Amino acid sequence: MIKRAIVLAGGLGTRLRPVTYEIPKPLVPVQKKPILSHFVSFLERYGVQHVAIVAAARDRSDFDGWAERENALRSKIHIEVFYEEEPSGTFGWLRNLRDWVGSEPFFLANGDSLMDFDLHMLKKLHASHQPVVSAVLVRIEKPYKADRFVLENNVVVDVDNSRESRGENDEVGFVNVGFYLAEPELLDYDDLSRKFLITEKDIFPRIITDRKLMAFEMDPARFYDCGTLERWEQAIKEW
Repeated sequence: MIKRAIVLAGGLGTRLRPVTYEIPKPLVPVQKKPILSHFVSFLERYGVQHVAIVAAARDRSDFDGWAERENALRSKIHIEVFYEEEPSGTFGWLRNLRDWVGSEPFFLANGDSLMDFDLHMLKKLHASHQPVVSAVLVRIEKPYKADRFVLENNVVVDVDNSRESRGENDEVGFVNVGFYLAEPELLDYDDLSRKFLITEKDIFPRIITDRKLMAFEMDPARFYDCGTLERWEQAIKEW
C-alpha cells in the first residue's frame, strides 16, 4: 500500500481565466465539489493516508479553509498544505519534503485534473519493473498538445516535444496525465544549484539516461484535465 502522496496545486490556471482570478484552479468546482476534493477521494479509495498539497502562498486563505473542511470530513486520510513563497516549478519545492516522504514509494501528481484508474495495478507494474518513476498514460479521444514519451517496452527512452508529434489531428492517442509513482530516489536527481525546476523538462531527462523512467497505460481509465473552459464544461457534464 502506498501511504503518501504529494499533490501539486500552485499553478495559475491562466487558461481558465477569468474564473481563476477568483479561485485557484484546483479548487474550481466540478459538480459542486472542488477538483482537488475529487482527487483526494480518489487517493483515499486506494489507501493513501497522508497527502501533502504544495500550493502558492498567494492562495493561502483559500487552501487553509479547504484543508480544514476536508480534514473535518475525512477519518482515513490527513491533508497538510505546504506553501511556496515564490514559484519554484513542479520539482523545485519538493526538496523540502524529503523528510516527509521518508523511505517508502509515494505518489506525485498534479492536482488540477480529474482522474480515475487502478492504482493497485500501477503499484504492481512499478514493483515488477523497479524503476525510479512510473508514469501513467491514458488513452483519450482527440489528444491535446503535449510532450509524448518515446517508449521501448514501457521504458521511456526520450521525450518528443516536436509539434509534429503532438497528435493535433489524431482521433485517439495517449497522454501523460501527470500522475507518477516514485521512489524516494527521485529526490536524488535534484539540482541544488537551481531553485526553479520542472519535473518533466529538468529531472526526467536524467532519469531517462539511467533508463529508470517507465510509463504504463491504465485501462480502463477516466481523465479530464479541466485546463480550458471547454474541457471544464465537458468534465461538469460527464464526470
